[in-house]
Amino acid sequence: MQAEVTDAPYRLTERDLDLILLEEPSSDTGFLVWFAERLALDGCTLLAAEHSAIAKVGGKWGETDVLAFAESDGIKIAVLIEDKIAAEFTDRQAERYQERATCLDAKGVADESLVVLCADAARARSWPRGGIR
Repeated sequence: MQAEVTDAPYRLTERDLDLILLEEPSSDTGFLVWFAERLALDGCTLLAAEHSAIAKVGGKWGETDVLAFAESDGIKIAVLIEDKIAAEFTDRQAERYQERATCLDAKGVADESLVVLCADAARARSWPRGGIR
């Protein structure tokens, strides 16, 4: 079920936010700079990004809302982004994101990884920490 913002003439879904995060860096470099600064990735170059990246880790399939790759000083960084607008966290969701990030590093797909939550303040407070921004 999607929550509605009652004072807005539209309803923003998590998929909408995914697509905004994919589209904005290519159309507005100011957005990319702003977003990278918030992740302490200043000066990185965006290499690629995809929506709904599916991966199998530990015998279980999982989805990353937005999977992006950036590069800084020769270091390739995987950025796994989870959007939360209306839905609640699923069982072990934060841990499963971290497991997928660790797997990308172990397979040599990335040198480092970062798990990011894009959410309202209430949901952000309930997101387990530990290597997750």
